Amino acid sequence: MTDPVHLGDNVTLYLADCLEVMRGMPDRSVDAVVTDPPYGELGYGWDKAQDWAKLAALWAVVCRPVCQIVTWGDSRTLYQTAQPALEAAGFTFRFEWITQKPIGRLWSYGRPIRLHEFVGVFRRGKETEIYSDMRAFGTQPESVVRVLVYQAYMRRHKDATGHPTQKDLAFVRPLVEALCPEGGTVLDPFMGSGTTGVACVQTGRNFIGIEIDPTYFAIAEKRIKEAQMQPTLEGLS
Repeated sequence: MTDPVHLGDNVTLYLADCLEVMRGMPDRSVDAVVTDPPYGELGYGWDKAQDWAKLAALWAVVCRPVCQIVTWGDSRTLYQTAQPALEAAGFTFRFEWITQKPIGRLWSYGRPIRLHEFVGVFRRGKETEIYSDMRAFGTQPESVVRVLVYQAYMRRHKDATGHPTQKDLAFVRPLVEALCPEGGTVLDPFMGSGTTGVACVQTGRNFIGIEIDPTYFAIAEKRIKEAQMQPTLEGLS
């Protein structure tokens, strides 16, 4: 494991295996986990299914007594694998978003094009308050949220990176605001292109990001540095 990269006082990045890093983190130091783990669906070399029992056990140690876990996944990963492991570690399913976007076109000859991805929210402790009004997601927020498919994101936003599963910052930013207190700490063990870190910088949250791929780590580091210099990115309304 390489030494951590500190970007000021509020951002710490690790180029390493997330299990190794989390084993060395202080107990009860994280207010929320916001992450999109690979789940063995896309065929990329890094896209491997995770050991959710190990992840959940480590999150149970590093998370504060009142905290929230936010994770992307398909239905099999989220409900058949992640949810049982998280519940065994003391987390309770709270609610879900369904992000609507066309993905999986290459497989459409053998199955329907999947137009959605799940985002599950789990909590530990008392019923956690919402730290920012959910109406940031709309006047009457709904559980189904339309987000930009990556090709459209590349055309519209200058921060597109080439990461095939880069998340729409317009969704991640209000998510972070709602589910982590201002000044709190968000952990993303599968940082990818760094969208969660950018959202934390823009909303006054501390960020710990872990990424095992050096190419994506460099992309994430660059994006987060740019966000620190210009807290509000253009064109994200």
